[in-house]
Amino acid sequence: MDLEQIYSHFNGSLEEVDRIVCERSSFHTDIIPLVTEYIVKSGGKRFRPLLTILSAELCNITNNRHLKLAAAVEFIHTATLLHDDVIDESMMRRNKPTANNVWGNKAVILVGDYLFSRSFQLMVEDKSLDVLRVLSTASSIISEGEVMQLDEIGNFDLSYDKYIKIISAKTAELFAASCEISPLTADNIDNKLVSVMREIGLYLGIAFQIMDDVIDYSPSPKKGKNQGDDFLEGKVTLPLILLRDKLETPAKTKLYQIFADLDFTKESFAYVYTLIEKYNILEKSVTYAEEYINKARQKLESFPDSYAKEAFEEIFKFSLERNF
Repeated sequence: MDLEQIYSHFNGSLEEVDRIVCERSSFHTDIIPLVTEYIVKSGGKRFRPLLTILSAELCNITNNRHLKLAAAVEFIHTATLLHDDVIDESMMRRNKPTANNVWGNKAVILVGDYLFSRSFQLMVEDKSLDVLRVLSTASSIISEGEVMQLDEIGNFDLSYDKYIKIISAKTAELFAASCEISPLTADNIDNKLVSVMREIGLYLGIAFQIMDDVIDYSPSPKKGKNQGDDFLEGKVTLPLILLRDKLETPAKTKLYQIFADLDFTKESFAYVYTLIEKYNILEKSVTYAEEYINKARQKLESFPDSYAKEAFEEIFKFSLERNF
């Protein structure tokens, strides 16, 4: 089994999610469906909706309520992508011009707001206060995480614990919610099962973001990212934290000066990259992601053998290997 086979196995469900997304993004103006379709078809793997669908199968959910909720998850994710690209002033995503590069910041921010509202309509239609609580809380936490990250731009003293708090909020929270909502659609809700699924999603999401941050310093970054994007934006991520704690003077002093001067240039990145390579920081960073994947695996062990369980194992593997 590989990731493409998993997507093929759940192709019918994912197509239904795409149908709901496209149907609900159409309204009285052309730009909303245009921007939404542009993002939906830009090469993303529907990773978070897949987690919702896969969680439903793992938890033996026989109704189809989770499909609308998977669409709500995709709306939330798409809205955050649109807003992120404006905040980061990104010009490219997945080797294509970003939506804000095509339609401008004002239109993209408003479309992102619209997609958030559409996600809440789908939540309300499910008629579950538990589902509404989980997804609305996730939306709030994601926004808070983005603000926390913005507040820490250029802070070379960012602690590991604060870094984990930020990525748990801005990335892992939606992974957790994506897994958590499926068992909440069961006729008889098992709160212990809901908690386990949330933890699986949370640990997976943390590992996923750590690897995303590793990609930024990889020799040949994938996903359409340019090497050094995070550094050039002044973001302090795990590779920089581990490098900072490894260095002695004068190299550490020089790095502190780079951040004090906000000298986030390609020349400065080239210097940082030589240190990243010298001290094998990427390999060390990967071990942190592996720790979180192992926590997710421990939670998954409680489930009986099934296609869904095997698929989750493949997703864990993919999450660790997607940078090289």
